[in-house]
Amino acid sequence: MSKVVAADLYNVDASVATIKAATEGMDVGILVNNVGVSYDYPCLFHDVSDERVDQLVKLNMESLTKITRAVLPGMAERRRGAIVNVSSASGMMATPLLTAYSASKAYVDFFSRGLNTEYQHLGVQVQSLMPLYVTSKLSKIRKPTLFVPTPEAFCKSAVRMIGYERRTTGYWSHQLQVGALGFLPESIQESLLLYLNRGINKAALKKIAKNKNQ
Repeated sequence: MSKVVAADLYNVDASVATIKAATEGMDVGILVNNVGVSYDYPCLFHDVSDERVDQLVKLNMESLTKITRAVLPGMAERRRGAIVNVSSASGMMATPLLTAYSASKAYVDFFSRGLNTEYQHLGVQVQSLMPLYVTSKLSKIRKPTLFVPTPEAFCKSAVRMIGYERRTTGYWSHQLQVGALGFLPESIQESLLLYLNRGINKAALKKIAKNKNQ
């Protein structure tokens, strides 16, 4: 049985009520929490708009938390189910110039890991999926590479991890990158990420200035 439900997750409580009503009596076997928002481009935290900060809290954390809470009772009662919460590799380490986004994804990771330990004895598995870049509107990357797969290739790989890994990047080349970064001290990780994000920031500001002058 399938059903399509339209919901504006920025209005969290109304959306959760809609989802609850639509799934009442249904055997929900798997939940994938994949809604999310990031910065338009890496920047200092005080340059992030109030609206975007609000979106980061509501979409990346509040909606995921409340939707998970809505489906868990049924899964626990049936003693089966799987929940995949899409975090980000940015949630594994502090990510300067994407600080609030990184922190919101760290919340998703810790929330998922804690729930998995709480509910695994009830037959419910909760996975924290922590990818790096995938070609998408969110990443603003269009061309796939060895380290940036298409959504289709990534999903095909990530689905195989459900039920086996409680915490995964979902893709082999992403796992290699995270593993390599893991050998570095945190201070070096953060300095490297700051350097990379500064470059993206400069390119974004240059593009914005160019568009204004056209």
